[in-house]
Amino acid sequence: MSDSRQIPPEPSERSTPPDALNAETWSRAKDLFAALCEAEPEARERLLASFDPHDPAHAEGERLWRSHAAGVGFMAEPKNRPGSPAWDVLDTSMPATIGAYTPIERLGAGGFGIVYRARQTEPVEREVAVKVLRSGLESPQVLARFSEERRFLARLDHPDVVRILDAGATPDGRLYVVMDLARGQPITEFVQDTAMELEDRLRLFARVCRAVHAVHQRGVIHRDLKPSNLVVSREDDGPRPKIIDFGIAAALHAEDRTGWTLAGAPIGTPRYASPEQVSGGDAVDTRTDVYALGVILGEMLCGQTLRPHASGVETPPTPPSRAAMNAGNAPWARRLRGDLDRIVLKAAAWERSRRYDSAASLADDIDRHLTGLPVRAAPPGRVYIARKFIARHRFAAGAVAFALLALVSGLGAAVHAAGEADRQRRVAESNSRRVAFIGSFLLSTIERNADPDAIAGRVVLDETQLEALASEAIAGLPDDAETMLDLLEKIGLIQYKLGLYQDAAANIRIARDHEARRAGAPSERGVRLTMILAQTLDSNHADNAAAAELRRQALRDAEAIFEPNDPRLLSVRIRSRLPMPELERIVEHLENDPRARADDVITGLSALYWRTEFGPTPSNALPIARRAYERALAHYGPSHSVTINAMSTYASAESVYGSPRDAIPMLHDALERSIVTFGPDHHYTESSRRVLARAYTEAGDPALGMPHAIEHEQRTRRLHGTHSVQHAGSLRILGVLQAQSGDLQAARETLTEATNAAATHWPPNSSTVASIEVHLAEVLAELGAYDEAEVIATRIIQQMNPRQPPLVVAIATSVRARTLAARGDRQAAVSLTREMLAAFEAEGIGGKPYARLQAAHAEAQPEAQPRLP
Repeated sequence: MSDSRQIPPEPSERSTPPDALNAETWSRAKDLFAALCEAEPEARERLLASFDPHDPAHAEGERLWRSHAAGVGFMAEPKNRPGSPAWDVLDTSMPATIGAYTPIERLGAGGFGIVYRARQTEPVEREVAVKVLRSGLESPQVLARFSEERRFLARLDHPDVVRILDAGATPDGRLYVVMDLARGQPITEFVQDTAMELEDRLRLFARVCRAVHAVHQRGVIHRDLKPSNLVVSREDDGPRPKIIDFGIAAALHAEDRTGWTLAGAPIGTPRYASPEQVSGGDAVDTRTDVYALGVILGEMLCGQTLRPHASGVETPPTPPSRAAMNAGNAPWARRLRGDLDRIVLKAAAWERSRRYDSAASLADDIDRHLTGLPVRAAPPGRVYIARKFIARHRFAAGAVAFALLALVSGLGAAVHAAGEADRQRRVAESNSRRVAFIGSFLLSTIERNADPDAIAGRVVLDETQLEALASEAIAGLPDDAETMLDLLEKIGLIQYKLGLYQDAAANIRIARDHEARRAGAPSERGVRLTMILAQTLDSNHADNAAAAELRRQALRDAEAIFEPNDPRLLSVRIRSRLPMPELERIVEHLENDPRARADDVITGLSALYWRTEFGPTPSNALPIARRAYERALAHYGPSHSVTINAMSTYASAESVYGSPRDAIPMLHDALERSIVTFGPDHHYTESSRRVLARAYTEAGDPALGMPHAIEHEQRTRRLHGTHSVQHAGSLRILGVLQAQSGDLQAARETLTEATNAAATHWPPNSSTVASIEVHLAEVLAELGAYDEAEVIATRIIQQMNPRQPPLVVAIATSVRARTLAARGDRQAAVSLTREMLAAFEAEGIGGKPYARLQAAHAEAQPEAQPRLP
């Protein structure tokens, strides 16, 4: 909670403005301001009484204090000291009720409000914190401030951030807001009282940083982070931090920041306030909170702050290791020296440009230190990088050293055996071979330790380590572009396989841009990197327009450097939007060209498969999928990601256009192999599980399919979020299985949620949304909600023109015909189905869609018995 503050009366005249003070006077004024902020109320009174009104520093220090005290936010929670002068100006009586909440005790008060611990009984029984706007502060400015704070706090939905639960007004018009009752100790007290180990302190602090980053992502800067606003409680699963007190928080966006604080007023607690806050300016951003986090981290590590108080002049900070040494704790100081000193000093750097750019970056560097990786707090040299690597991989480093020693020894013997002229030539050749060897060795080492396809899931290098290697490769680009570009490309591809799409895209983009500058013209590597980048953006659904433009650029470059039938050009073309006959010709050429890479052939077959499945004759996709799977199995083996994907696609096609019973064992095999190779949460595994659950819908066996569908839905919700593309697809499958099992009401709710989620990613008239919504229409018809079902089915029939995908159109037509028959208009139902059957025949559409229409046509006949919901 914040310190209690007494607010002296505002003087009639403003003290000397800051721009009229010299540096020495302004510095003294800031020191006095800091002393006032940190003093207890009684001591503050004595200090104010001692001020000389004719001393400009005293006058300015007092003005700064008044501005700060008057600007304290509604959310401030000072310690309750009854009888202190601060309480004389506040409400003294505790109301019997505040809305639906019964106050138990008063916890504290600030310039804008009073805080109560209260009991809630309906709809749940719990204790909460209720903050009520003080009486007498109902001015338009204060009310606007209150509304803004409440609006911004409502954005903050994070387990480690205090939640807004309710808001309202009392009968006499005083506004209040209800939130979680945060219990616990200030974070610095908690780590001291529990004698928490260094590593545990760092993990706890990294968790706080990620919560702060989540707040920033909602568009809010806290601006008063300090230990008392980071409370920690003991829970069954370990320490639980909670960020509280957003009384002086600010919106990140300027248009949302109007009226939040008085211009020129210093904001925040001086000991933890950043220089830009102390100066009273409005140029604050997320790095303002990063500064406070750095100061708090230093205090958590050594028990002292970096700087004694805020000042307008830069003062050298005390590194945590030195503070620990000064306190006589040499063993602890040794553990802090180096990386942790760097991290703290970078976070709390005086200049914002030298700090971490986000709280997440600070947390990442702490994680890097905990895992023994080089930290980004300072630009370390090669010796530092080597030392960190050797500390983590002693055996591997020893093997490399032995290999390099043997290599150097062999080269030395060759050099001494030659003459001077020949020696120069041999040195040049050996250097070239050495570079090639090191580059090859690095690539193969990374592949053996990080590529799940190469090591069957036993990944040694994790996400953080891969990014550290990428950083080293980027740093080495100016000196050795060939080796480092190969390295960066390999790392990007591995990151792509692991589902680290953002990291992969960033590294591939850097490699692509460097290659473009280096080559100065289209190059084979540049084409390849451009296509990899486009594929990564597509997989992450990050920027489909940018991905499409990248593919067009790659095609232009490839056409400039390759012959028309070169497999490298054709591999780019198959990823472009081609007429179907041209795509078929290219795929046939690739299948018969011995120069073509297996991956390009399989990609071509995959493109042909999807175009066929969404074409007029989708059943023709089955043999294409079989060819792709057989090619992948022969080239890569059964456990490679390409083979697993090809197997899932083939089995999926088999379940729809062939025999679902034959497909299900293959899908179980693909799922088990993916779990072993990539783990249960990998996107390849997720895809296999999705297709398996869907195969059970085709087999009409909801009892066996339901466990897979439920697990798939739970994983996509946890890994991707409730409004993600992946979650929309998992809900669709679960809803169909619920409908097949007879739980129509659950199916209605699930498919409605799936439709809403899909609509956030695709336009309403897209076939993807329609493929979900058509199953909702079926369920509505089964429930007898004919009007709703008819609206959806009619819209889908009108939108899908030409009639693609055929199965969606067939189901929508069946639902529409059923609604017409249910109203007694069987003639219209028969006409509709007959017309659609003729259209399918004219377009050569057969298979399951045509059979579905035939069944609907037969059901619509006057002699058919009506189906009852």
